[in-house]
Amino acid sequence: MITAHYNQNSQSGLFATLVNQACAKVRQYSAETSLLEQWHQLIDAIREDGNPRQWVTLVNPPFIPNDRYLREIGLSNHYIRVVRLSQHSKSTEDYIQQCVQNGKSSLVAVWLENTDLLPDVLKVDSQLSCRTLVFTTDSPQLSKTEQLELAI
Repeated sequence: MITAHYNQNSQSGLFATLVNQACAKVRQYSAETSLLEQWHQLIDAIREDGNPRQWVTLVNPPFIPNDRYLREIGLSNHYIRVVRLSQHSKSTEDYIQQCVQNGKSSLVAVWLENTDLLPDVLKVDSQLSCRTLVFTTDSPQLSKTEQLELAI
């Protein structure tokens, strides 16, 4: 019965999608989803990937995490850094690149109108030092190549 369940999941695209998400350091989400859903995605990422000895960096967030709520859910030991950057500046791209490569953040979450201001380094997982969440209103995917292929 376990084998049948495994085969059923692997035949659908769901299993391959979950494996790709687990391996990729960059996850892209729509910024058009509700703030509550974005909040839950951020909280889940902090629980999975957050290191209390490193920053959780939020770039242009539409909300700022509440200290009392973080304490209630057991995440008050994480250092949250909120950064506001211009949506139309070349320095924004440079700053985001520094955040994801310098090793000071365990998680970086970025909210931008489009992917044009995202650094190219986000397309190559091996050059990143942390998990990155990208919330944008446009739909192009960051990674153009498949990272894992399952042949069953």
